[in-house]
Amino acid sequence: MIQDINAIFDNSFKIKQPKPTDPVLCYRSGGACAAQLSPLTFPTAADFDMSQLTYLFQIGGEDYYLADSAPADRWETADRRCLRVAEPKTRAFAAITGMHLNYWYARNRFCGRCGTQMIRSETERALICPDCRNTVYPTIAPAVIIGVVRQGRILVSHYANRPYGGLALLAGFCEIGETPEDTVRREVMEEVGLRVTRVRYAGSQPWGFDHDLLLGFYCEIEDGEIKVDHSELRDAYWLRRDEIGELADSASLTFDLIRRFRDGFEPFPQNETLTIRHTRRDELPEIMKIYAHARDFMAAHGNPRQWGQTHWPPEELIARDIERGKSYVCVSGNVLQGVFYYDFCADAEPGYRNIEDGEWASDQPYGVVHRAASAGLMPGIGSFILRWALAQAGYLRIDTHPDNKVMQGLLRKLGFRQRGIIHVTEDNDPRYAFDLTKGQEK
Repeated sequence: MIQDINAIFDNSFKIKQPKPTDPVLCYRSGGACAAQLSPLTFPTAADFDMSQLTYLFQIGGEDYYLADSAPADRWETADRRCLRVAEPKTRAFAAITGMHLNYWYARNRFCGRCGTQMIRSETERALICPDCRNTVYPTIAPAVIIGVVRQGRILVSHYANRPYGGLALLAGFCEIGETPEDTVRREVMEEVGLRVTRVRYAGSQPWGFDHDLLLGFYCEIEDGEIKVDHSELRDAYWLRRDEIGELADSASLTFDLIRRFRDGFEPFPQNETLTIRHTRRDELPEIMKIYAHARDFMAAHGNPRQWGQTHWPPEELIARDIERGKSYVCVSGNVLQGVFYYDFCADAEPGYRNIEDGEWASDQPYGVVHRAASAGLMPGIGSFILRWALAQAGYLRIDTHPDNKVMQGLLRKLGFRQRGIIHVTEDNDPRYAFDLTKGQEK
């Protein structure tokens, strides 16, 4: 990719005076100015008024400077297409990264708060308003590149109404309040109408052409038909690995994700190992994110009351579960896939003593699962948790809200039988009570 330069990139802020031979980056509307294109060579400080040059960074021991403008009739233009494949790669990367900073300097000449002309900080890479002291730092826009995969195929697309007409993956910018994983789920649903079941981080890339930071993910989706949003995409379709063929270049994260998949990388191997262990105290922030995702999932699937009205479960309750050794996580590798409460004894859940409109199948000691939630990264987490709990206890009781059709469907699929109605302390809604004895599961 463009950042793979095999040289040390030092972007720390410094104030330095250029030497006559130091390369200078300057830009016109078509791209970067180049003394020659092959090999890529830039103008030097001797070609400019050195007092007007700004130090940018160092690559491979070579200092790069930025000029505010370039003569319209001098030097060749290295455009985006040229810079993606230009040699040496260190200079191409310098031009692309300098483009990011040039864009920032040019678009922040005046204070967005009071309109005064900005000045450059002498202690950090920032622009400062001398009147109101508003400080502006380089803009970096996070965006996701998404390799949607299913059954040995990857989803590719072509943009609608954009100059670039080549092969692309789904992509989009992170919105306010979103994690990148949430962006993956939203963009896939918006652009092709498919629901994501698993997400896996795959790498990142600075993309100075558009002042972006690209975050790559693979994801799996539920079965369904592609429904293309033609305001964003001209088309979208599946390709098998053997249909991909040669790729345009190796500069972009998009092509890196496609190439890795084409060459046999399997983002979601079928034999991926899941394990259950006690929750650690330092995992509490991540656990609360999983519960937040679960509340959103419930609301989107017709169940906004069970946890959403009170933002259940509260953090202090989960912290107490952890301290008591009752909180467990489901893990694949180092990734938290789910969380739940589990206990086993003769009276594991006092609220189950009174059951209406029925009775439990047995009076023997039982296991109980509460507050089970999936991170939404892998399918089958709920099933794995319940099968694990049943294997520990031999007899398992559980309850769920009448609106939680997803959980009711899972319980019946595993062989649980509905036994009656119980009530819980957190709200006035009744709960459907289910149980299952080991050996009777499906």
